[in-house]
Order: sequence, then C-alpha cells, then structure tokens
Amino acid sequence: MQSSAEEVESNLTELQNLTERMQMRSPRNGEDLQLVLASFYRSMGKQEAARQLLLNQMKSGIDLLSDDDPESDWVGYRTIAQVLLHMEDDLNALSARFLWGISRRSLAKGGACPIYCDGRCNKLVSWMDSLWFCKICEDVQFHDECLTKLRESTLTRYICSPDHEWLYVPPSVEEGKAIGEGNVRVGGELQDGKRLGGQIVAIKEWLDAIKQDWGIEKSAADVQIEESKS
Repeated sequence: MQSSAEEVESNLTELQNLTERMQMRSPRNGEDLQLVLASFYRSMGKQEAARQLLLNQMKSGIDLLSDDDPESDWVGYRTIAQVLLHMEDDLNALSARFLWGISRRSLAKGGACPIYCDGRCNKLVSWMDSLWFCKICEDVQFHDECLTKLRESTLTRYICSPDHEWLYVPPSVEEGKAIGEGNVRVGGELQDGKRLGGQIVAIKEWLDAIKQDWGIEKSAADVQIEESKS
C-alpha cells in the first residue's frame, strides 16, 4: 500500500503526463489541464513550478490586451484572471475578473451574460449576479445556492468538490460606476471572501505591475508611450 506522500507523487506524475499528452493533441485543452496542474503544484508548495507552467498563458493574455482589437480584450482579461486564480493571487484575480465583466458587457452592449452556473440550476445569470469561481477546477463557477449545495454534498451534478476553494466575484456593474472608466481597483484585503478597501488605479498601471511581477518585458508600444512622456 502506498503512503500518503507516495500517493501524492504518483497522482502528480499522472497529471503531468496527462497534461503533456493533451498539450500535444489539443493545445487549448492542454492549457486547461495546466491550470489544474498549477493548482496541484501550489498545494504542494511548489509555487515557482506553478508560475513557470502558466507563464506562457499569462503572456498570451497580456498580448491580447496589447493588440489593436478591442473585441479580444475580454479573452485577455479572462486568461489573466484564470492564471491568477489558480496561482491563488486572489486580489489581482478579482481585478482581472472585474475587467473581464466590463469588457464583455461592453461588447455585448448590455445583452446576455455569456456565463453560467455549473450547478445546472437553470438560473439565468445576469450582469448583476455574483459568482464563486473554483481555484482548483478549470472554468467552474457557481451561484450562492449551488455552492451551498456543493458544500453540503447535496448538489445533484457530480462536479468540483466540497473540499475545493472558491473566489467570490461580485457584480461588475456597480463597481464600474464607482471607480470610473479606464480604472480598476487593486490591493486591499479579503475578509470573509470579499475585498475591503483597495486603491483605484489606471488599468495600464495595474497591467504594468502584473508584467513586473511575472518578469514579462514591456511591449515596444509601451516603451514608445513612456519615452514620449519623458
């Protein structure tokens, strides 16, 4: 019989191999598994391994925000949010999810919200709803009621786990009105899963801080803008 440590290492090796195979067959699905693997690394205290695994995804997300196509911005913010969520950088993940909501809502011109509750409760998600995003599973989110059922092991759909952790993401509409266009709230602290305080900064300032933290070089366009201001 395997010891607990041996079982963890065995599971890690299996997940690593599966991620590599999936990356070769389907890069998109491989990236999804990278997020799960990064969470596994993080749970083992291998923070740097998790960061290196997700570095290319972070670069891809930032690149999508650096092109001339505003319609792809929501994909960039979603990518950044997913990476930060699985790295358990909760405050920055909240900032990225807010910007995703603002960008997607603008593109949808206030229409239907392109997200759903994975509890299959059939409740219509609106831009005024809050959701809980799993920090372990890839792209899994719940309404309050379905998360409560999951925690109590009464959810009828077999998905996620009562042992996982989730990030509470409040509606973006009211926050957008409070901080103004082109800005984002950063920092603060989490209490009972909700952000308290924080500073309102320009989106570019927040992105520059993310790039610096991840060791990502500034784009040529960013350098030109800074030089023109000096």
